[in-house]
Amino acid sequence: MVSVNSSNLHVFVASEKYESDLLDEIKYRGNLEIVKKENGIIWAKGPKQALWWPQWQLWNIQTLPIESISQASKILKSHGKYWINLDYKLHRRSSLIQEGIVKVKIPQVKRGHISDLIKCGAWFLEDANQISFTDDISIPFKNGIPAVPEDKSAPSRAFQKLDEVFARIGRFPSKDEKVMDLGSHPGGWTWVLSHLAKSVVSVDTVALDTKVGMQKNVEFIKKDAFKLSPTEIGKLDWFFSDIICEPERLYSLVNEWRDLGLVKNFICTIKFKGTVDFDVLKKFQNIPNSEIFHLNANKHELTWTCLDKN
Repeated sequence: MVSVNSSNLHVFVASEKYESDLLDEIKYRGNLEIVKKENGIIWAKGPKQALWWPQWQLWNIQTLPIESISQASKILKSHGKYWINLDYKLHRRSSLIQEGIVKVKIPQVKRGHISDLIKCGAWFLEDANQISFTDDISIPFKNGIPAVPEDKSAPSRAFQKLDEVFARIGRFPSKDEKVMDLGSHPGGWTWVLSHLAKSVVSVDTVALDTKVGMQKNVEFIKKDAFKLSPTEIGKLDWFFSDIICEPERLYSLVNEWRDLGLVKNFICTIKFKGTVDFDVLKKFQNIPNSEIFHLNANKHELTWTCLDKN
């Protein structure tokens, strides 16, 4: 795909119910100027940056006048092969424009398989006479939402977070890796991990769902995760946490493990009660190789990943 000329106008699509958190984040960062808000979509000017709370991010937006549907399709095709329409407004006109370009095969989410995240751009119509587009987007899923298949065997809906994050990062534990799941009850994450990893250490003060606990590669430890000594567990390929706790406490916990060099990869949920602590989010972000984002499956929480690049 040919890159378009960069601009300093970006579009951030808010996750349902969490637009206020996104607006607070923009205010916290202090280097973005909001120029428009409509239907959960925020336009802002400033330096390109990956925000934490958006559902989808479209950076460096370009806008050109159009006189017809065919002209709009030609403009997109001249800038790249694959395009996703932001479902925003002028739906009929937008669908006709989309029909005039190569159909995008949206990546499928399938546990244990790497999603084919093709290089594509996004576009939308603000009115019938101009098209806005960019080839610089956060993830190639429609409106930023991966379609996670149902798993009726899982003991909780938490499985959706892991299936979604693995599709997003293009990685997951392999059959020769050891992983740990902290705060695991009733076992939604342990259930997913037991189908991927060689062995799963599952830790909580409350027992796992019986079906999960019976998995041959699952070792359950009944203990408070914050009282667990890293030396009890040893080296891990993946560290997972969906613990309900204050973000600062989670930050201290992961750094205890990081400082000992026992873990290659981290995936944790940072949960909030009431006001979002942006300062602690910045501390997580400053850990090398970190990313923070809001999954579609997340509630008033964010997902932090810190992945080994080797």
